[in-house]
Amino acid sequence: MKKIGALIRASIILGLLLAMALTASPALAASSSPPIIKTMTVQVWPEYDDPRVMVTYQGEFKDGSLFPQPVKFPAPLGSEMAMVCALKPPDDEHLCQLYDTVTGADALSVSYTLPIPTYYLEYYWDGIKTQTDKSFSFNYVSPYAVDSLELEVQQPLRATDFKLAQPYASATSDAMGIKYYHYVFNNVAPGQTISVDASYSKPDNKPSVAKKTTSGTASTGGNYEFNFIGTGAALLVVAAIGFFLLRRRRVPAPVRMAASRRTARIEARRAGVQRAESQTELRQPTANLTRTLPSRATKPAKPDQVSTEAVFCSKCGTKLATEATFCHVCGARAVGSD
Repeated sequence: MKKIGALIRASIILGLLLAMALTASPALAASSSPPIIKTMTVQVWPEYDDPRVMVTYQGEFKDGSLFPQPVKFPAPLGSEMAMVCALKPPDDEHLCQLYDTVTGADALSVSYTLPIPTYYLEYYWDGIKTQTDKSFSFNYVSPYAVDSLELEVQQPLRATDFKLAQPYASATSDAMGIKYYHYVFNNVAPGQTISVDASYSKPDNKPSVAKKTTSGTASTGGNYEFNFIGTGAALLVVAAIGFFLLRRRRVPAPVRMAASRRTARIEARRAGVQRAESQTELRQPTANLTRTLPSRATKPAKPDQVSTEAVFCSKCGTKLATEATFCHVCGARAVGSD
């Protein structure tokens, strides 16, 4: 039993240490130098599947050994976050995470723990001005150094006279006839601002395509952060259960035997006392009976019993009748008469 108890204690200590290590690892990673983004794409799509501007960030950090790692990205004020995810290769599975949003003077700051070096963010920004002759100005202030950043601006369907204030590098179109304008920036420094100003005419605010529902995989499926935190929590639970079992472990055999012997002695002592009391109670009524029973030799006669003793004449000795007072022979008084 001693060996089992020591094993349980060692398991509890090991589980606690492992849980502490897993919980503390993101903080240790955060203490290192800021990570660098290898490649990043910023997409700015006005009135794509919503009357607002849909903006997406997609990229990959350079050093994958730093992850899990806390990261943060900016967004314009008033933005509504749609996805804050990791992007799992090879099929770009969206592993969306819990996040915090802090409102600053000029922008929002979205922060979360990125479990792997690839990421994806999506939000909607209500930055389009006017109803027919429309325009917007988008600014991205990079929080990290970026080796290569591509900015893509989409022209909505049914939009005319579409203009960009900044010269673009190239333009493409898809099968639906939607046009895309591309900018490329190399060696972006932390804090550098990338801007684009667009204007166009469109008589309505109907989006170019219908909005698709978000798949279950993109929302929570295979959440690395959940698994990471859940593992630490599970280890803590296992440690707590082990501690509980250690406190409630069975009493060792020698202790159980000693307790059984003590119980047997107490029961034997109690049985002896009960037998002695029973014998005393049996003897006591016998003595009382001896003292109280009357003797047969001294049994009194019944009050109405008539004496049958014979009566004789005192002079001649003649036997007389029981009730006779005088002898019927000589006339003398009878003996035994009253």
